[in-house]
Amino acid sequence: MQWPRSFFPDGSWRVLQRHLGLASRSGKTRAADSTLPAPFSMKDDVVFVSIDIEAWEMNHSQITELGIAVLDTRDIHGIAPGPGGSNWTDTIQSRHFIDSNLTHLVNSVYVEGRPDEFNHGDSEYVPKSAIVRALRSALHHGFDYDGSMQRNVVMVVHDKASERRLVQHLDKKAFCNVRVLFTADTQVYATRDDRRFGLEAIAKAFSVEHECPHNAGNDAVVTLQALVKMVCLRTFESKAFFQRSARLR
Repeated sequence: MQWPRSFFPDGSWRVLQRHLGLASRSGKTRAADSTLPAPFSMKDDVVFVSIDIEAWEMNHSQITELGIAVLDTRDIHGIAPGPGGSNWTDTIQSRHFIDSNLTHLVNSVYVEGRPDEFNHGDSEYVPKSAIVRALRSALHHGFDYDGSMQRNVVMVVHDKASERRLVQHLDKKAFCNVRVLFTADTQVYATRDDRRFGLEAIAKAFSVEHECPHNAGNDAVVTLQALVKMVCLRTFESKAFFQRSARLR
């Protein structure tokens, strides 16, 4: 399975800003007012697709949950980002899948599993084959209902190495016939050094509400919210970004 390439700061901040219309083509000019819509064209007409996978702690090949959260840049045309990108994160759509054949496997030793506590709608109890189809569909066109139209995707994860292993257990062909431009790992964007922090710590540092963690749907949403907030802070309030990043110790 060929995992999509990753970009890392500092150069990739400009790439993300361009995808969101927050920087000019050269990257030398950036948006300056979060109360106004993005002033530049949104590069590549992308869909941001955040995925989170939960596995049974005693056997990581047993994939129990999949969470998918999507921010479609078509949905934010003409919408001002707002403080910390809050207007944009309000457009995020999400789904939560639970393997209907593995509902008896709930984590409790190393983390507290919360499969029944999805905060953004109803969980979908389906067999593994349907979960695989949902993942492939999201990576092909996000939640765009015209499934015949393939979209450019920026995949968003927290802890790429871990998610890569779990995706391999779920579907070795997940990245066939898709246009995933690159992977954005919130662990990498949160700090300027090589330290890595958990999603809960990053959510707290950047004031992203994170209720009921270790539910794949909730974690997928928070991961995407955190990335959008970090990009917007870096663009409009760089001092605030670095202050929040410094809270991660």
